[in-house]
Amino acid sequence: MELRPQPLTLQRTVPTMYWKTQPPQRFRASWLVHLPLFIALLVVTPAGANTPESAAEALFRSGRAAVEAGDYAAACARFRESLRLEHATGTLLNLAICEEELGQLSSAWQRYRKVLEELAVKDERRTLVERKLSTLELRLPFVILRPSADTPAATRVYYRGTQLTMSASGVPLPMDPGHHVLIVKAPGRRDKRIEYVLGEGQKRTIEVSAESAQKPPRLRISSEGRTRAVAEPSEARRDAAYWFAAAGTASLLASLVSTLFIAEQSRITDRECNPAGACTAKGIRAADRGQRLESLRTVSTAVGITALGASAYLWFTAPAAGIDATNARSIGVAFRK
Repeated sequence: MELRPQPLTLQRTVPTMYWKTQPPQRFRASWLVHLPLFIALLVVTPAGANTPESAAEALFRSGRAAVEAGDYAAACARFRESLRLEHATGTLLNLAICEEELGQLSSAWQRYRKVLEELAVKDERRTLVERKLSTLELRLPFVILRPSADTPAATRVYYRGTQLTMSASGVPLPMDPGHHVLIVKAPGRRDKRIEYVLGEGQKRTIEVSAESAQKPPRLRISSEGRTRAVAEPSEARRDAAYWFAAAGTASLLASLVSTLFIAEQSRITDRECNPAGACTAKGIRAADRGQRLESLRTVSTAVGITALGASAYLWFTAPAAGIDATNARSIGVAFRK
């Protein structure tokens, strides 16, 4: 049987311990004395007691099996867990290859650079890593943040939980291909959401600008001459008032239509029934429809009145606009800030 050597890229670098000198003679002479103790420890030690190193090795092998099966998502997860338990350059290299296959180019690029720093100068895997890096840098998209003229210096840009200051402007930042979202935050400004799509090898400049300044709080002056800030009229309450008004109007219209149909069924009943109460089949059907329409009218009227009452309550109880800060000076109210 011909034995095929394993590729170097798939090996996991684990430090090997060697004796710097020959073992002490005392250890050679007494190993038979300690042999029963070693056997007892092997018997007593539980079979399931795994060290972090053995768990890392098992996860690494499982990740390699997932790669062979084409399940790169599972392979990346196992390689990351193996790295968490024990750092090994070979595991890091496999994780970089796995992330590259998943299109996570920026993460793979960073890991390749880390692997290159860890590998020895004469390590044969350096050639592979250098080739991977040169190829990946042609595919890697970059974003350059450019603040607008009115962007405050204290502006922060948030990308997937990472905070960037304006000192990062003008620097090409590696990112993955695909859809991205930036959140721009500035003191005294409303948050701004910037969405964009990057293709492989694309270098794009994103203009970072803050939204318009927030409205100053409106002020209400009490009878004692004190001032306090009040909220702007709630748009949600006004929207709810509109919806209740629409529902109430529709219900009252349904009640009005029901009244017209009830009158029609009443005329039919009067025509098809005699004073003694005997009715034809048509008269009986008209009387039944009239009763059902009467119930519908009662419900529609109640719903309409309730909805219009709720609409009026929401509208008139919305926070009223107080005295604007721009007019406070005319009545003797001054603010330092």
